[in-house]
Amino acid sequence: MSNSMSYEKEVEKILDKRLINGNEEFLIKWKNSENNSWKKINELKDCQKMIDEFKGSNQLFNGFDRGFRPFKILGAKLDHKNQLLFLVMFKEDLTTAHLIPNHVLRQKCPQLLIKFYEKNTLWIRK
Repeated sequence: MSNSMSYEKEVEKILDKRLINGNEEFLIKWKNSENNSWKKINELKDCQKMIDEFKGSNQLFNGFDRGFRPFKILGAKLDHKNQLLFLVMFKEDLTTAHLIPNHVLRQKCPQLLIKFYEKNTLWIRK
C-alpha cells in the first residue's frame, strides 16, 4: 500500500441542512466517528441518493433532536398559527440558531427561558 493513498471518510447519515450565503450545507454523521461536521453539497461525492432522501423526508431537526445543549435564547416570535417560538443557539453549533416552540423550552430548559424573560421584560412602575 502506498503512502499517497488518502483516507476518505464514509457518510453514515445526513442529520441536518442549512443555507450559508445561499449555499447548501449538510451536517454529516460519519461512519466510525463521533465527530459530525458541516459539508458543502459539492464536497459530498457519491451522496446524491442520501441527499435526495433527506430532502424528501421533509423532517425538521433542531438542536434538541441531536442532543445539543442550549446556550442562549436570542429572541422570540409568533408563527402563522400564533404559536410562540424562540430563536435558540446551542453550544455544539454556535453558527446556527434554531426556532424552538415555547412548550419544548419550558420542558427542556426552564431556567434559560426564565432568564430570557427576566432580561427582556419591561417593567413599568407607577
